[in-house]
Amino acid sequence: MTPYSPVFLVCYRCRLERLPVQEYHILRASLICDGRSIPLLSRLVPSAKQNNSLIQKEFLDELHRCVNPKAKVILITDAGFQSAWFRHIKSLGWDFIGRIRGTVQFCLLHDDERWLKITDVRGKASPEYPGAGWLVRAEYARCSGHFYLHK
Repeated sequence: MTPYSPVFLVCYRCRLERLPVQEYHILRASLICDGRSIPLLSRLVPSAKQNNSLIQKEFLDELHRCVNPKAKVILITDAGFQSAWFRHIKSLGWDFIGRIRGTVQFCLLHDDERWLKITDVRGKASPEYPGAGWLVRAEYARCSGHFYLHK
């Protein structure tokens, strides 16, 4: 990592302690620095729109405006974000590390005819690198990346 590679953690915070009803989530980007998480940008999102790609795109665009254009950002996300999210991160010139779950399919470049479901692949106790490939079978939604399996 270079001095120009800030690492951001982006996630949805599911609980708002002071609200009795869980009608909202907080979409938050934090800078990872010296073992700490420093909040940079937060947005209150209605629970019904938690996976709305337009809201997520606007959030990424706003975060992008806050960062030095020369910075090569690495964005870390937990599961729950879809391929449109990852494609937009790449369109900003950034890299990402994301956890994938559910019924999403992927294929590896060395075997691009064989599509696998995330649920069909078992990780081991130690991380395993099967290779680079494509996430999502539908061509309009595909996103390239490197895959690691881990339990």
